[in-house]
Amino acid sequence: MTAVVDAVTSVPSPFERRLLAEIREHVDRMTVSTRAVLDVVASRAERRVAPTLPPLLSELRGAIRPSGSGRTSGAATSAPLPFDATALELLTVIEAGIAEMYRSATDVEPLGTSEQLLLEWFREFEFAFRAGDLVEAQLRNYRDRVRSYRFRIEDFFMPPKQFEMPLCPRCGYTHEVVLVDGELIKRRCAVLTSWGDASRREPVAECRHCGARWSGFDELRGMQREIDENVEHYGVIDEVTYDPAEDDALDDDEGTPAEVSP
Repeated sequence: MTAVVDAVTSVPSPFERRLLAEIREHVDRMTVSTRAVLDVVASRAERRVAPTLPPLLSELRGAIRPSGSGRTSGAATSAPLPFDATALELLTVIEAGIAEMYRSATDVEPLGTSEQLLLEWFREFEFAFRAGDLVEAQLRNYRDRVRSYRFRIEDFFMPPKQFEMPLCPRCGYTHEVVLVDGELIKRRCAVLTSWGDASRREPVAECRHCGARWSGFDELRGMQREIDENVEHYGVIDEVTYDPAEDDALDDDEGTPAEVSP
């Protein structure tokens, strides 16, 4: 593992140790069988019989099995693929990323399953950490990377749910006009994304217009207080739509919204 550090080896801080522990948790969830995390109110007996979860990488690989009803992104009238194209595409992207991490850490061409490569990569990474050869930026970068791989697989099996919010308390807009698939549509600005009780991720609210973001239950309660104060002050939430075509700050040839994802 190549590290960019000063000549003097640094001692890992408590925060850096927590980052390493989080990386280990994500690696374990993708590579080895783990015990399901139950709700905090679960009884001791329930915790003893908590189900064992298969490794996410193995589970994703198993989702590509021929079934005669695979997903396809083509036209609705096209015949289903004999495999799950979405699972295959996701696994291909993640395996390529893991192989690149392994190659960078070991200077050896990857050989073996993605689970083996990821575990070998983490051993090299942990060794560099114990030697004080890693800086916080590197820990954050790889934490974000392996977490992204894990979350993308979890989202494949259990897609997050989105709920529309009445308005964004930061910019004040309730709706915006955007271009989706060549068609102008009006949509709510603020949306809440929730991963359900089975996930350890906290819900997130975001304004798709101004980019304001509320992460976790504490910040969401603060967002709700801002919305309640708006309703208390004005009595009712009137619809306020942002339409770029009507924005005086835009030139005539810039009045069409840019294409966005749904």
